[in-house]
Formats: sequence, structure tokens, C-alpha cells
Amino acid sequence: MKIYIGSDHAGFALKEKLKIFIKELGYEVEDKGAFSLEPTDDYPDFIIPVAKEVALHPDSLGIILGGSGEGEQISANKIDGVRAIEYYGGNLEIVKLGREHNDANVLSLGVRFIEEEEGKEAIKIFINTPFSNEERHVRRLKEIGKINKNFKILYYIGTLILFIIGLIFYVLKTSSIEEFPKKINYLELWPIFILIIFISLFIIKANRKIK
Repeated sequence: MKIYIGSDHAGFALKEKLKIFIKELGYEVEDKGAFSLEPTDDYPDFIIPVAKEVALHPDSLGIILGGSGEGEQISANKIDGVRAIEYYGGNLEIVKLGREHNDANVLSLGVRFIEEEEGKEAIKIFINTPFSNEERHVRRLKEIGKINKNFKILYYIGTLILFIIGLIFYVLKTSSIEEFPKKINYLELWPIFILIIFISLFIIKANRKIK
């Protein structure tokens, strides 16, 4: 299994140590930055790449670090397919439950509130705890997944409508509706027709997935 890791300046020092620790556990690690200590850097520049990699590779996990870990968690969860949880000290059971109940695939660590050993223990639990696959948890995750998919369908429908409206305006600008079929060169419109068909197929596919 591959582990993607990323951090801003606040978690940079601990990230470098955790990379070694994860490799010692026997896992492949890919560092998405930061690659040097820059006090003015911005965490989304390093967290979003981790989240995107995890979303693209379902068998992977992500570890992200920041001062509080909160902004990092929020950023990661903006990526469809990512389920990021946070640990900033205290009972490590929360990490275990995040994996068992929520199938979390990204762990955010608030480095200002944890010691190095706590971070290592949290990572071990995160990596070694599987999703329970209990029906109630699967059902709830599906409900959450519908949210992004519904927005995607609206986006596709909106795009299709805009193209149709654009085509109508093109017709009206070119000639009257009665004259349009005689004057228009349909070969000029083939890219638009293909795009409309492509978007329609996406809408149908997304709708089937939700059901």
C-alpha cells in the first residue's frame, strides 16, 4: 500500500520524521511537499495534491499535517472521494473509529497538540485498522456520496442547457427560424452535437451510479 504525505511549514519537521517511520513499517511513501521549510507557505498547496492522489488511488492512504490540522482536514475533504479525519491528541480510539465506521482514507494531524510518538501511534492505528463494512456504515457512506454526485449531475445538466441556449442564439443570429434549416451548414455544428451527446451520456451514467 502506498502512503501519500504532505504538510505546510508547521508540520514540516514532523513530516520528515514520519516519512522515515512509515517506510520502516514497510510502506511506500510519496511526499507531496513541502520540500523545504518556508514559513510563509500555504497548506492547500501541499494538502490538495495528497487528497487528489488518494482519490485517484483507492488502495492508498494519505497523511497530512498542519499546526491545528483543521484547515488541512477541510481542504482534503473538498476533493471528491476523500474522507479525512483529524487527530490532535487525546484518545486514539477516535482514529480507530474513523477507519472502522467512516472508511477514512486521509488522516490530518495537528502537530501543535501532539508529540512525535502520538503521531506515530495514530498513523499505525490508521494504517492497520480496516473498514468494518457493516451495512449501517456502508449505507451512511453511500448517502454522503450522493451529495457530490448530485452536484455533478446538476453541473452536467447546466452545461448541456448552456450549450443548447448557445445553439438557439446562434440560430436566431444567423437567420430566422424558418430560414435556418436552409442556410445552416450542419457540418459546422458537429462539434456541438458531439459535445451534447457526450454530456448527456455523463448525466445518464452519473444518475445510474446514484441509484
